[in-house]
Amino acid sequence: MEEPGSLRAVTPGSRSKESKMYAVIRETSYPTDKPLRARPEFIRFQDAHAALPGYRGTIVTHLGGGRHITVTLWETADAMNAAREGIGPAVRKLIAPLMTAPTNLLGTGEVAYSDFPGVS
Repeated sequence: MEEPGSLRAVTPGSRSKESKMYAVIRETSYPTDKPLRARPEFIRFQDAHAALPGYRGTIVTHLGGGRHITVTLWETADAMNAAREGIGPAVRKLIAPLMTAPTNLLGTGEVAYSDFPGVS
């Protein structure tokens, strides 16, 4: 059994080739007075995001000084594109008021490599 927080060794046979994924990568900035996971508005936004068809998950990395990189994963390119329209009201209501700078879309596309289970 792996210890929490430990790194998992990846061997050639442990990588799955079951399905593709698509990603949206953004840079966002939020106040530094408390972590995002402690903000009810952010949690409500994530719940709305997760309810959209094709949602596979989100990774948010705090780079320091309030800067974050967000990678949101989708089952298909169609789901990824539809989500931009579908999540708009939640962004405007819940996330935009928290941001200290406009979001910067860095890019979208097919995931080229992943060692997440079930993703090629």
